[in-house]
Amino acid sequence: MRQPGTELFPIRASERMLRPTRRAVVAGLAALLALRPGRSEALVAGPGGFDLDPGGRTDSAAGIVQAIEEGARTGRTVVFPAGVYSYDSRHIALTGLGDVTVSCEPGVVFRDRGHMISNRDGETFQVPWGFAFRDCPGSIDWTGGVFESLGSTLRGSSAGSFDASNVHFRRPVLGFERCRGKVRLRGIGHRGNPGRGITGRDRQAVRAALGTDPPPNRYAALSGKGAFFFAYDCPDIRREDCYLVPDTCAREQVIFVGCSGGWRNERSWSEGQNMASLGKVIGCRDFELGGFKVRDTTRASIVDIIGENISFTDSDLECPNSKACDVSHEWGPANQPTRGIRIEGIRSTGRGVVNATVKSTEAEVAAAPITGLRIRDCRFNIGRTDFSDDVSMQLRGIIDVTIEAMTFENESPCGYGHQGEGGRSIRVRDCSMSWTLAADALDNNNRQLVASGVNVYERCSIDANASRADSGDGLSRLPLSGSDLGGRHVFRGGRITDTRLAIVGGAMVELHGVALSRASWRIEEGSLAFFDCTLDGQALPEGIVDPG
Repeated sequence: MRQPGTELFPIRASERMLRPTRRAVVAGLAALLALRPGRSEALVAGPGGFDLDPGGRTDSAAGIVQAIEEGARTGRTVVFPAGVYSYDSRHIALTGLGDVTVSCEPGVVFRDRGHMISNRDGETFQVPWGFAFRDCPGSIDWTGGVFESLGSTLRGSSAGSFDASNVHFRRPVLGFERCRGKVRLRGIGHRGNPGRGITGRDRQAVRAALGTDPPPNRYAALSGKGAFFFAYDCPDIRREDCYLVPDTCAREQVIFVGCSGGWRNERSWSEGQNMASLGKVIGCRDFELGGFKVRDTTRASIVDIIGENISFTDSDLECPNSKACDVSHEWGPANQPTRGIRIEGIRSTGRGVVNATVKSTEAEVAAAPITGLRIRDCRFNIGRTDFSDDVSMQLRGIIDVTIEAMTFENESPCGYGHQGEGGRSIRVRDCSMSWTLAADALDNNNRQLVASGVNVYERCSIDANASRADSGDGLSRLPLSGSDLGGRHVFRGGRITDTRLAIVGGAMVELHGVALSRASWRIEEGSLAFFDCTLDGQALPEGIVDPG
């Protein structure tokens, strides 16, 4: 039990690396110096003019609301001096505001002490009150500050969970809902924990209590319940240079639903498992995210994406157990069109891109297919061999995929997961695939290329590593599978080295202008044809190869 007056989340020296960047601080100072026309002076939100206690000893909820509303009314920039501003007694909701600019000096903490609730099992636990902007027609410009939540810890099963009797108390720590003007957020930090999730045993009861059609896990994401940050139906919102204090734990850290805009340069560093994604971009359109630096050991997706014209770029992910990105209907809405997704410049120590069709029904996938996925210049390297399916990408049910300028080590581009009627077109261009681990450390999935559909490999380099051979002729076996539907594999240009091609599952394989070196092939089930190809510098006969 925490003693009164002690810090639940003390600031540590290691947090310095995730303090606001210099760019965010400069942006905050610029907001003070370059006030908008008509803004006469800064409005300092101090205890002299508002009911605020920067020492954090008494409740500042009313004073926070007064200061921000006064800034919106007068057109002055609201400045919070360094200090801890606690809100202990109420949910902060700012509604209908005109233009407002808020700048927080370094050292500002908004401490959500939360309140205690109980579930049906008699467990008592702490949840945040929440801080929200709703239905604001004006622009919102906010720089700096740390939002600290003292919710019960997520890790472990003893912290309590939500059920049908109390799920309505689950709120995001910081939220923006239906804000129609520009929303610009910079240099915001998050610390603490927003509280527990909904347990599996309670999901049906919660669903009935809420009267929601989506399953409770989708409802939680779509409503932002339990998130550090939640934005809903904001047509022009940008969150930049924000961060989670090291080892901060959240069910879902950042969620955007039905928004346009961007989410850039997020930093998150955790040694423990958060058991959830860094963020979700759901039902959004014309949205860009990237520039992330993330370290986490959780087994989840770093980002879940569903929507139109969304890009995820230029990020470094030290997340060996995680997937970089999940493009699927897992978090709904189930009928959301998803197309025009671009993933580029992602460096991850874990798996790459997946499509969790296991969380969607066949009817949902058929009603809203996922099309036009482009993955370019990424580096995924699992670096371990105890996954049950060590493929870089699982792309079930996605139509029209392009994979360009990528390097794969000890993992196939998307072999095991690319099943189903929807996966009909994959283009793999200018990629390198190599296997350096012993054959007995890899199951068949790791060496299998795309399984079904029409798949084109242009100017690719494939090396299955003869020095760790698993076939009788001294060459490592690379299956080219047709799966249950039959697959067509067309190779154009490029080279294949130290590899034994195994034609299985009824696959139809064509090689055009490919240079083979120390290679062989075996047709177990299917067909193989060479056109303008060479083997060890010698021209190969053109046409279909005799299976014998």
